[in-house]
Amino acid sequence: MNTRILNILNIRPSEAPYVFRLLTVQLFIGIAHSIVNIVAFTLFLKYLSIQLLPYAYLAIAGMLVLLNIGYEKLEHRLSSLVLLQYIIGISALILAVMLVGFSFGNMHVFVFVLLVWSSLFYMVTGYAYWGLVSQLFNVRESRRVFSVVGAGDIPAKLIGYVIAPLLMPVLGLVNLIWIAILSLVIAYVYYQQVMKNNQWDIADHPQQHAHHVHASSKLGFIKTYFQSELIFAISLLAILSYNVFNFIDFTFLAHVKERYDDVASLAIFIATFFAIGRFLALIMKLIFSSRVIDKLGIIACLFITPAALFLFSLVFLFIDDSFDYTLFLFGSMVLVTEVLRSTIQEPVFFILFQPLKERLRLKGHIISKGYMLPPSFLIVGVSLIVMHRVSGEISILSTDKILILNLIVWVCVIFYVKKTYLKTLHESIRKGVYNSDELYIKDNSTAEVLLQKVANGKPTEKIYALRLLQSADYPEMPALLTEALGSPYRELRLFALDQLDQVNPFPVGPVNQLLAAESDEEVQAKALQLLCHYDQPFLKKMADRIVDLPNAYKRAVIPSLMNQHEFDHLVLAGNELTALIESPDPKERILAIDIISELKNVKFTDAIASLIVDPIPAVKRQALLAACQLKQQHLLPQIVDMLLHPKERFMALQALQQYGAQLYTDFKGLDAERQQIFLPDLIRLSLKMKSEAGTQFLHAYLHDETLGDSAIHALWQQGYVAEEKKQVFEDLLHERLEMAKDKMWKSFSFQSDMKLQLVASALHSESFDDLMTALKICAILHPEPGVRRMVELLEQKETTKIYNGMEMIEILLPSRISRDINYLIDHLMHPGNLHQGHTASSSRQLLEHIVFQQPEKFNAWTKSICMYTSWKARDQDFLRNLSATNTRGSLILQETKEYVLTAIT
Repeated sequence: MNTRILNILNIRPSEAPYVFRLLTVQLFIGIAHSIVNIVAFTLFLKYLSIQLLPYAYLAIAGMLVLLNIGYEKLEHRLSSLVLLQYIIGISALILAVMLVGFSFGNMHVFVFVLLVWSSLFYMVTGYAYWGLVSQLFNVRESRRVFSVVGAGDIPAKLIGYVIAPLLMPVLGLVNLIWIAILSLVIAYVYYQQVMKNNQWDIADHPQQHAHHVHASSKLGFIKTYFQSELIFAISLLAILSYNVFNFIDFTFLAHVKERYDDVASLAIFIATFFAIGRFLALIMKLIFSSRVIDKLGIIACLFITPAALFLFSLVFLFIDDSFDYTLFLFGSMVLVTEVLRSTIQEPVFFILFQPLKERLRLKGHIISKGYMLPPSFLIVGVSLIVMHRVSGEISILSTDKILILNLIVWVCVIFYVKKTYLKTLHESIRKGVYNSDELYIKDNSTAEVLLQKVANGKPTEKIYALRLLQSADYPEMPALLTEALGSPYRELRLFALDQLDQVNPFPVGPVNQLLAAESDEEVQAKALQLLCHYDQPFLKKMADRIVDLPNAYKRAVIPSLMNQHEFDHLVLAGNELTALIESPDPKERILAIDIISELKNVKFTDAIASLIVDPIPAVKRQALLAACQLKQQHLLPQIVDMLLHPKERFMALQALQQYGAQLYTDFKGLDAERQQIFLPDLIRLSLKMKSEAGTQFLHAYLHDETLGDSAIHALWQQGYVAEEKKQVFEDLLHERLEMAKDKMWKSFSFQSDMKLQLVASALHSESFDDLMTALKICAILHPEPGVRRMVELLEQKETTKIYNGMEMIEILLPSRISRDINYLIDHLMHPGNLHQGHTASSSRQLLEHIVFQQPEKFNAWTKSICMYTSWKARDQDFLRNLSATNTRGSLILQETKEYVLTAIT
């Protein structure tokens, strides 16, 4: 029975203690508020003029400002748990003071004060209650739970609106306030018991003060006064909705006052009217509200209230105020407004704040609901006073025109809220943002400043200044670079040599002088390379004494000689390179490989073939890199064979990364056995070899049972976006999602049997892997940063950010996809809720399904565990089927099968 109730309410067992205790507290607070509301409005309409109601709005606005300031100070001193207790107690005392005032004070004054206090009472208890709720639930839980957590207010008011007319003949209208005080006392006592529950420690700390940063820009204003653009957007929406609700309430009350004269009938009408509204709201909030929000999403739900009110407003444009049914129709609009306000509008408003940090959630609630209500009361109050003085009586039609204008702006603001909500979600889960700027200068004054930096700055400042001058085509740039060759800083000398490579004519003399005096090997090598390229006499001089040159010089001289067309140079360089290849010194053999790697136009096939089997690992590694960089296809079989040897596998994989896109073509030239060996590694290597050939290669294996997930992962890692093959990936996505759900349910079916926990764990892991693959396919189909980020969050198990990521997924992806993905994430993170609506199959049937009926849908590890589990259970029928089945697959699958069959024999 409890499970069925939780299922109807759309809440989970782990959330139930929080929800029902909160509901009870809100129930008694709501009863008190409903009774105060009836008493306040009935007395006001009976004893005071309706024209004083705008002035009451102005008084409420002023008092709310003071209340907000005081509440914010209390919020920084007290935890959310303690604050709600204080608010309940203080509210009961204030009502007691009101009773004394009605007995001994001016009746009219205290009627006015009670009306003002009824709004303040509702607001301050709402602050405290929802401030606590916002800390207890995350953004995903809030979508389901907030409408239920807030539902206590509805039956409470329904109870209050029903008992008030019944008790009024016995107690009198004013004495009904004693019932409100009693209700608050019960709430206070019960809440004290709730506070002793340690599960609520999460909210048992005061909120810290925010540090405001003042700025003059628009964003600076938002950050200073609202602290978040999302809070600012929701606040705009709040003030517009309050304007609409307050205009509707005033117009309705003004027309009701004209129809009823005596207190009893007025109180009964108000109580009955609001009771009907609360009853409808109760049904909607408990059963439909959370499902509507969960189904449509919070942004779509924001349009429901303005759309409904806009339809009513259009009707009023075509009917006359004098018709008898006009008030009835307007009352229906008030009822719809009340129902939608409590069942959709308020829960969605609270949910919108959930991506923010806890401190900002509470701040947002106070700003949007408390700080925006005073301006709304001020706007409506002043507008009503002006309208009354200009046109006298305020009609339904005039109110209707004002509503239409507000609703149009309301809808526009919803689009702004959507933009900021998505932005906030993205910011809450992102890792970081990197920006870089380039500066180009053209004016002489800036050039002078940069020249001063070149002359007197630090090394990094000099280099930066030189780069800027070069980008501005400064005419004296060659002279500045030549001068930099004499700098005491090696970084500056290296920079100058790099840039002089593009200067014509090349300054041979200064570079020769640098080489003669240089002690740094890197600077020497760079200078030597440039001189061999630009100074032919210098190269000839080096060639004549090549045998005696140090190895650092040979590294630059031999490639330069090999690139010449002189036969003598080629012979000299070739002989010296051969001597290095055959040298007993490993360092010289490595030097030979480095030189060969640079010579793209000369083949050294045999030399590399001999060096890739060199006994020295460092030599072998360099030879492998050279063979792959030079794309030596005939050596590819020999390199692939190395993948089978653990000591050589890593260096072979490192080398194959250097092969480039041609590897996909040369792969086809391998024999079938070597292709089978190399294929999984080639898919993994494709992560770092992005090319059109690689993409086509990966496409060929998307549907492969064993390699499909690896191919999808490689495409995802490359940032591939499906354009021409969208249907292929959509079919794959549907298949993966169905597989993930099927495995998730099967995992639950094994949970009840302790002997099958290994199988349950393997299936749970497979379901998670299928979910990850599905998300990667989504990123390929919908290349949004938020989709890619969701994969990272799931891998890192960042629970809080995952909930925000789920919200982003819902906005970024089509609803049919996001619904399945969020369903899987939800249940994989909380498998305890998986029993709802599920009929489990027998364990035996599931094991046979995994191993015999659809083995292609499950990995080798899961199938191996099923075999082992059946052997442990001595399931003879299963093992007979296993021995008669040809199980193809990985080595672990074959070995497990052989083991269990041998062991049972």
